[in-house]
Amino acid sequence: MSVLGYLNPDGSGGILFENLDQGTIVFFEAVLFFLSILGIGIPLETTSTVGYTSKIAFLTFFAWIVVTQQRDCVLRKSADGIEVYTCKMEDSKINSIQSSFTVSASLSALSEALFDLNNFHKWQYKIVNTEMLKRISKNEFIYRAELETPWPVSNRDLILHVKMSPTSTPQEYHFSAIGKPDFIPPREGFVRVPLSEAHWYIKVVDANKIQIKHSILIDPGGSIPAWLMNLSLAEGPYETFKNLRAYLGSAN
Repeated sequence: MSVLGYLNPDGSGGILFENLDQGTIVFFEAVLFFLSILGIGIPLETTSTVGYTSKIAFLTFFAWIVVTQQRDCVLRKSADGIEVYTCKMEDSKINSIQSSFTVSASLSALSEALFDLNNFHKWQYKIVNTEMLKRISKNEFIYRAELETPWPVSNRDLILHVKMSPTSTPQEYHFSAIGKPDFIPPREGFVRVPLSEAHWYIKVVDANKIQIKHSILIDPGGSIPAWLMNLSLAEGPYETFKNLRAYLGSAN
């Protein structure tokens, strides 16, 4: 089997495409080589596949945008300089969400907000309570969050592993929040979110301006139909990022 994948600076990665023929692999390698010339994509290493060798490319901030925008994405909300797209996924009935926006803040202020567990409820959509489960380092921990949902839907909780690290490109950073639903047993009165994966691609423009590209795929679990879930996907990210701006402004 031949695959095309990616590798993050922290060693994590994933598969973008599977079962590719050699002609398709050559095409992707040519595209990635061209991107690397422009400083957008950087080939990192080679790995053997059946019959020949193909490259696994590290996709940086801009290359990730190029790849993901090839999917069937629709602009769902554009207001206050925040754009939110929903994108169909081949292996999921629930659409992923991609957003872009800027904040007027320093990198240190943004980092503090992203790791200030006790104040997540002030800007993250529907978060009402959080608790630390495991501190790994200053910029990495696992926590539990409770989400308030409208009656008669049961409240949700989710377990997230968050960390932040620089990319190979100066002034660009990657913040991830990956669900770990089995890290602790379910809590009574809550439906555990079975799938949540979010990525923040952060680019420092200057001392007080940051560009952010955000992607998330989340399955709330329970019996909510996928078609109903997809109707309201844009609201959460938009409210979160609008609140984040206000929160960062009040902290200055």
